Amino acid sequence: MKFYEILSKIADYPRDNYRDFLETAIIESRNCSKETTLYLEEFKSYVEDYKIHELEEIYTRTFDIKGQCCLDLGYVLFGEDYKRGDFLVNIQKMQKDNGVDTGVELPDHLTNILKLLNALGESKDLVVQKKLIEKIVMPAITKMLQNFPKKCSKNNYYGNVLKAVDSAFKADFVMDGTILEGATC
Repeated sequence: MKFYEILSKIADYPRDNYRDFLETAIIESRNCSKETTLYLEEFKSYVEDYKIHELEEIYTRTFDIKGQCCLDLGYVLFGEDYKRGDFLVNIQKMQKDNGVDTGVELPDHLTNILKLLNALGESKDLVVQKKLIEKIVMPAITKMLQNFPKKCSKNNYYGNVLKAVDSAFKADFVMDGTILEGATC
């Protein structure tokens, strides 16, 4: 399982094997960047004593019910504009073409986009992967992170997950958006 796919499990609604995925993400992040590892380790330190139903409540409070932000990237970028509809149609086709199961979430949900990015990396479609990260994912995550205060509290632990995703992309891409040779994430 590639790193973006693992991150999708951490950004998803917590399930019984959530802690296993978090541990795997921390281990795999060591091949990515120290910053990514630090964000994931800090997130783990905040949530390790919570039972799964408590993590579910924190997740819901953060992203669903009057949450800090929405994980639907198209909505974050386009709101209710028709451009979001076009984006959803196009991204859904890409996911179908790449065998990405979107489950119950919309195609533009961060977890589904991360799965797609992983599939694009595995199929070596790096040009499309790069454009998606550069034009959609990084701008949306930047916008989402504006909703999280710098200091973590019970209501914003998941900001560290978004920061980890952001830092993983920055480890794989230089600022002009060119893919680094031999990217490890």
